Amino acid sequence: MLGAHCRLVMVVRGRRCNATRPVALRNHRRVRALLRRLAQLLVLLLLAACSDQAVERPRPELGDFLRFEAPPVPPLATIVGGARAQDDASGAELASGQTTEEIPYACERFELRVRDDGRVWHKRLRRSWTDEDRQRFRKLVVMVADELGADPRLLTLWALRESTYNPYAIHVLDPDVEASTASWRRHRWNPERAAELEALMTELGARDPGYWTAKAELARISRFRDNPHYDAQIEYELVTTDGTRTPDQRSAWGYGYGPFGFNPTYFVPTWDATAPPWVFCNDDGLAAIVTAIWAAREHQRECAGLGFGDSYEVVNRRFSSGHCAPRPGRAQKFHARAQARGIDPEARAKLGDRWPADHSDRAQLLAHLRSRAADKGLLSDHAVVESH
Repeated sequence: MLGAHCRLVMVVRGRRCNATRPVALRNHRRVRALLRRLAQLLVLLLLAACSDQAVERPRPELGDFLRFEAPPVPPLATIVGGARAQDDASGAELASGQTTEEIPYACERFELRVRDDGRVWHKRLRRSWTDEDRQRFRKLVVMVADELGADPRLLTLWALRESTYNPYAIHVLDPDVEASTASWRRHRWNPERAAELEALMTELGARDPGYWTAKAELARISRFRDNPHYDAQIEYELVTTDGTRTPDQRSAWGYGYGPFGFNPTYFVPTWDATAPPWVFCNDDGLAAIVTAIWAAREHQRECAGLGFGDSYEVVNRRFSSGHCAPRPGRAQKFHARAQARGIDPEARAKLGDRWPADHSDRAQLLAHLRSRAADKGLLSDHAVVESH
């Protein structure tokens, strides 16, 4: 093939073929060098994104050559308390000015029941939540969405799908527990590892890609270091096959919470990095509704920046799966649900810009929304009891 090309060049241009070969080789090397630089740039972009974004699953849209294996899911019992030194113990005040005692646990509780084969399963201890309560909560979602300028139809679709309009739900199915437990383990503070990462960053310098890998990991494990609820636990009863009940407890970070089933590791920082994981149940889920809108805004910017667009379907995809890459099968189901609610799934999602996440005082916003909800009669008895 090269010989034929040489002959053609010699006939047409009247030049010697061996003069073209060094040029071709130099061009080939330049292309390979450019591709290597591009790959390095993509790696750095991914690492930077992973340190700041709430991503629950690997993001294959950045290329098949970039694969991040999900960490193995550990038993939830292995992450119960006692991980920090005493000088990191709880007692700090929240960013909103509230103390740790002022945000009581309001979510549903559960029992851990032992099956005949020795396996265990979670049984939710559901509180009374009637159809009237569900419809009132739907109106509460609409009120909050309108206040922030977002399309309430998308928010009500999510709340119905994830919790059947129940803001006090604790999500205890295996996928919820596994996802929350694995992500919490990846974010847990480890002073020895932090020292190793800082030393490595000092040794490598900012021009080395390994520096940014270490920086991303350090940011991840430091995120909840100062959270006063870092070692918070949920008390429950273990019920054996003969009916014996034994009190026990597990990490509160290993479950999903609230009307949208939030994995607390990923969504608590959106509301307040020092808040407890159950914050999304309190006040009939007001913080959860706001957080869903704030997260959706960020997801829309992320996916649009990656070239996937900013439509309702794209935002739903990112919110539900943790990445922006298309999922044709799931997209069809969302299209049907969205169109039934009058939403054009391919239109740009309306998420508003009022009360932005970066500049809004959480306590002020929560007080404002509670006041409006109370005036409209949209708070349940559970939320009224919490306020006393």
